[in-house]
Amino acid sequence: RLLWPPDALPIVAPRLLSPMVAPFRDAKDMAEQAKAGSCVVVGPAAGDGARAYVEALAETGRPLVLDADVFTAFKDDAAGLSALLTAPAVLTPHAGE
Repeated sequence: RLLWPPDALPIVAPRLLSPMVAPFRDAKDMAEQAKAGSCVVVGPAAGDGARAYVEALAETGRPLVLDADVFTAFKDDAAGLSALLTAPAVLTPHAGE
């Protein structure tokens, strides 16, 4: 199940062939819905909410895969990001992130 910010959902959903997609209201709602999954990917299309999403998701204890906008959100606070990651996490930065 893929959770997307409501403004990104109409853009992304038509391009996906089989995943179930759902919107969320805010970071707290996203974290609550994410508890149903075994792992959470955060970053692509997260935009300005990326930091709040990571903070809320870190509290779920679910393993995280972090990419894209997450690194922009924490670009000046790597120690803050590291402190949030108490569950297993995979970080996938690319050049420029």
